[in-house]
Amino acid sequence: MAAPSAVTMHNLSGIWVVSKYLSDDAEPCYKLQGMPWALRKFLSLVTITNRVTQTSDEKGCTRIKISSTISGGFEFDIDPYILDGRESSTAQGSQRVRAHWIDFRCPKLASFGGGLIDPYLTQDWLEDASATTWDHVYIYILNARGGWTAEYVWGFALKDGQRHFVKKVLMRKGEYSIRMAIVHDWNGPLPHPD
Repeated sequence: MAAPSAVTMHNLSGIWVVSKYLSDDAEPCYKLQGMPWALRKFLSLVTITNRVTQTSDEKGCTRIKISSTISGGFEFDIDPYILDGRESSTAQGSQRVRAHWIDFRCPKLASFGGGLIDPYLTQDWLEDASATTWDHVYIYILNARGGWTAEYVWGFALKDGQRHFVKKVLMRKGEYSIRMAIVHDWNGPLPHPD
């Protein structure tokens, strides 16, 4: 389902379901990460539902926490993204992550991996007329053990004629690179705690 206009990059909290119909095939990314064939096939069959909670601290630093459920009820949490540009390690210690807000109006956007951000990541986004200059999220992940990097830009884009939350990804390992879009369907607000 399309995202309502009240849901913006500064108000992402809600339930989001990864759309298999609108998303690019994730199999090449899973393979580049070194996932075993059976796990790749399993992930291609399940539905992933993300419960996103977005908050800001007293200094205005944004924190995005994602709790995911896959078909069958298996749940897992993703380490929260803190949009301060500082490097952090995941709980397992195998990945280093940096995340921050990004403004596409800057003429040259630097990648945390060196060089400029690939144009694929910065094109074809919807711009919210009421948004601030910082209306997209940029995330850089380095997995030293697997030898791969991933750059993400999050925002809203038109898919199949409707407004959807989209995560564009550019993964690299050695000379190989893969570009893909993960499209999310809106499934409603988070339930209120009792």
